[in-house]
Amino acid sequence: MDVRSIVWTGPDQVEVRQTEVGEPGPGEVLLQHTISTVSPGTEAEWLGSDQSHYVLQVTFPFVPGYSRVGRVLRVGEGVTEWK
Repeated sequence: MDVRSIVWTGPDQVEVRQTEVGEPGPGEVLLQHTISTVSPGTEAEWLGSDQSHYVLQVTFPFVPGYSRVGRVLRVGEGVTEWK
């Protein structure tokens, strides 16, 4: 499945990319997101500096967003709480 994602490719660099999303693996859930929030405070800090990403143990490229709303499309092996 092809999806569009906002990707921070480096400090102060943003792209919209087409990305192939595969089937969920063991313990994973594939969601169709309806909306994802990106707040101006924290994300502005993270967009300008790679240093802040160490909290989450990630670095550029980085796909921002949290508090996602959507529906479950498929579940991987071993997932029993979502359907």
